[in-house]
Amino acid sequence: MTNPTLRVADAEDRDRILHLFHHVFGKERTAMEWSWAFQEGPLGPADIVIALEGDTVVAHAATLRRAAQIQGETTIFGQSVDAMTHPDWQKQGLNQRLQETLSELHRAAGVEWVYGFSNELSTRLVTERQGRRSLGPFPLLARPLRTGFGALRRLGRSPGPPAIHPADIPRDIDSLSHAAAAWHSVGVLRDRAYLEWRYRRPGGSYHAITQRAAGELEGFGVLAIRNQGPLRAAFVAEAIVGEDSPESWNHLTESLLERARDLGCDAVVALGTPGSRTRSAWKSAGLYGVPEWIQPENVAFSIRPTPPESPLHPTVFDPASWHLCWGEHDLV
Repeated sequence: MTNPTLRVADAEDRDRILHLFHHVFGKERTAMEWSWAFQEGPLGPADIVIALEGDTVVAHAATLRRAAQIQGETTIFGQSVDAMTHPDWQKQGLNQRLQETLSELHRAAGVEWVYGFSNELSTRLVTERQGRRSLGPFPLLARPLRTGFGALRRLGRSPGPPAIHPADIPRDIDSLSHAAAAWHSVGVLRDRAYLEWRYRRPGGSYHAITQRAAGELEGFGVLAIRNQGPLRAAFVAEAIVGEDSPESWNHLTESLLERARDLGCDAVVALGTPGSRTRSAWKSAGLYGVPEWIQPENVAFSIRPTPPESPLHPTVFDPASWHLCWGEHDLV
């Protein structure tokens, strides 16, 4: 085999990238979805590197830039997505070469951390070869909303596709997001620019909850509605409160559960890293941690500084410091 050429990708490479995506993952992504994810982000186009054999893209690596904060200091994360290599070109070091080129783009763009979700096949690659550190088992929580006869009636019947529905983002969300960032030690900065982009994903079904007192925004959440087999699930894509108190969390979580019931959902699914405030809030709302052995896929969440030899920030590797929601996962 010849040695593929590596270069930075641009919008003109879209169709060739989508062809590789379909070949590797066995599913379709529309041109509109690709443009939304890789060209229209609030911090600009994604950093993408491809390997070419002639005019064919045979390998791909990319990160989406995210404004984030670590203990009150603003930084830029790069969320790793769609690492893929054509089967005929696997195990030839292409992914490692792509990552090295991608690191050069990160330095130029001021990206200081790379993070992402990986399945069982790729977790070893990102931890052993790319230096990302796993924060432990996938922090999945769930709660059924239908039990007994109501749950049995749903089985065998398709709920039909969820209606396409972008979430309405409050104009004053930034004040709430910055208040929440003051007590969440690590996480993506959920400002208006990010949220308006995120919940306009083509084809998405998103439903927002806002809570106010005397006109002031005190809580905000988003449910992403998806069908999982014969069941309809509400994924908690966002959960933000300005005051870290049991009362504030209870008010928001109960409102999200009620909305999920109104939308005909069979279950609510959330993320909450061990020891974090969000996990405690969801457990208080009746959600249970889902053991790794019964999760549908063995997923890991990991992160590293960029370049990998940069000084480590202990807070980043503490799961209890994170504010993590389903909105950061490309599933929803």
